[in-house]
Amino acid sequence: MKFHLKKTISLALILGIVSLSYASYQSGGYLPENEVVNTTSIIGLPPSNNSIAFLNDKAISEATFSLDKNSQEYIKAIHDASNDSDIHIADFSKAFGQKLSKEDTPAIYNLLQKAIVDANNAKNIDKDYYKRKRPFIFFDKNPCDLSEDPSSYSYPSGHTTRAWTYGLILTELKPQNAIEILKVANGKGQSRVICGVHWQSDIEAAKMVATINFTILQTNEQFKKDFKNAQKETSKR
Repeated sequence: MKFHLKKTISLALILGIVSLSYASYQSGGYLPENEVVNTTSIIGLPPSNNSIAFLNDKAISEATFSLDKNSQEYIKAIHDASNDSDIHIADFSKAFGQKLSKEDTPAIYNLLQKAIVDANNAKNIDKDYYKRKRPFIFFDKNPCDLSEDPSSYSYPSGHTTRAWTYGLILTELKPQNAIEILKVANGKGQSRVICGVHWQSDIEAAKMVATINFTILQTNEQFKKDFKNAQKETSKR
């Protein structure tokens, strides 16, 4: 999966999305603070409460709150609510065609862990800017994971940003498995809707944030070096 880097980066510069961050900066990624991607102008406002798009968000979320709590979808949503990145990386193993972990694929693991710091920095700018309430707050319901912070914001989805970032990188490493890999990433995003902590439009915005951030990362020299090291760990499947 190749991206049109020059076109995307030009658009980013025109719209001023490589800019000062409004959220607190987390170090440990590839991008210095002054290169953190600000995608607020790209993802735009979340749907307003009187819009057709929000009616769609509401209908989807209302349906998920009535799901059987013993269903496979709900059980998966509880699993996907984890904040443990090791769990989420391992969940891509079957689709990727080999075991992914700090011990088995250290170069791939390092690449994913560093890239997600940059994605999180970008996502946090949007969350702090738009301050959208989560569905379980709006409907006064319980999320699938009762430890969810009711004061945190919904738009875009952080878990989906992470899953889509992992998916895009792993797809670039092994494009022949792209469909299987992105199915995993997409499923993790949908789990957040089932869990009651995100609207459907949060998920779509998160995919865009992850895609833009991934495109910018491909211009970073250290990312490119780490990517080449990660390629050495990939099997042919």
